[in-house]
Amino acid sequence: MKARIKAAWTWIKANKGLVSKVVAITVVAGNSVAAAVGVKTGDITSDQVYGITTSVLTIAGFGLAAWKNFNFTSAAQTAQNVLEALKDGKITAEEVESLLSGVEQIVATAAPSTDTSTTDAIGTITPDIPAADGDGKGSE
Repeated sequence: MKARIKAAWTWIKANKGLVSKVVAITVVAGNSVAAAVGVKTGDITSDQVYGITTSVLTIAGFGLAAWKNFNFTSAAQTAQNVLEALKDGKITAEEVESLLSGVEQIVATAAPSTDTSTTDAIGTITPDIPAADGDGKGSE
């Protein structure tokens, strides 16, 4: 657990700009929700801040726990199926390792990608889209 906390803290320190933007957006969104439900932000007591913060963190915690413990993605569902097959003795660990090493070999020898999109420092992918011609319909 300490290693996870240390890794998270290291990530936060490395991504200060992103973290500050997320915090600012969260504060703005919270203020907007408070205004929408009729709470004047100047009239909020410390007990209300405590209650709201506790509720938000509880909901976020439940969401994170659900995401980590349930198989939402197709990759997680496939991994669960492989795990169940291993437990049931339908396949062996050696067979899984052999499959994975075969996949690694295929990936290593695959043709270079023709993808011309770019990825910035925070992982945002920008596709390389050809410029449109004069009629605005593209070059097709």
